[in-house]
Amino acid sequence: MKPTHDGRIQYFRRDETKYIQFRFSVTENGKSVQKTRSTGETSYAKAKKEAYKIYTEVLGKAAAGVSTSSTSFRRVAKAYLKHYEQLVAAEEKKPEAYSQEKSRVERFMIGFFGDEPIEQIRQPQIDKYILWRKTYWTTGPGKDVKSIKYERGPQTIYREVKKVKPKLSTLDLGWKKCSGMRERIWLNS
Repeated sequence: MKPTHDGRIQYFRRDETKYIQFRFSVTENGKSVQKTRSTGETSYAKAKKEAYKIYTEVLGKAAAGVSTSSTSFRRVAKAYLKHYEQLVAAEEKKPEAYSQEKSRVERFMIGFFGDEPIEQIRQPQIDKYILWRKTYWTTGPGKDVKSIKYERGPQTIYREVKKVKPKLSTLDLGWKKCSGMRERIWLNS
């Protein structure tokens, strides 16, 4: 997509993503700062609406003296895993549980949301994640993976991948984590 302008907002699509991005300038502490965000939309018409909504939110925050910096999902997820690791060190969680959690978060959640700003993840993206997750092993990115490596105590184990849709309880867990990540205390660190 060739960059297009809409007044103060410039729209574009990076080669590695399907979503339309946008950039704009905002004044923070007397300085003009360039911001880039994802609309989370593939259609230009929907992207314009979402971009304008985000743009006005950022302008409002800047006018109120509130920080307009964003945090990527990847950074938040890594902070969550670090927190989980501390729980293992404090013997509040088992090392095996951490290993499974780390694998799920890195493969699925970071795999889907990546560097998306956490504050821009809304219900439509979570719904898309659930659909993506349902087909991960059958027709999605994991369809060619033959085995999964994980650690159980001091042993490294490989198991064959089951090419089936995940159980509803697994999807439910992923959805709860996605929708609740913003509210978790370790996400603000």
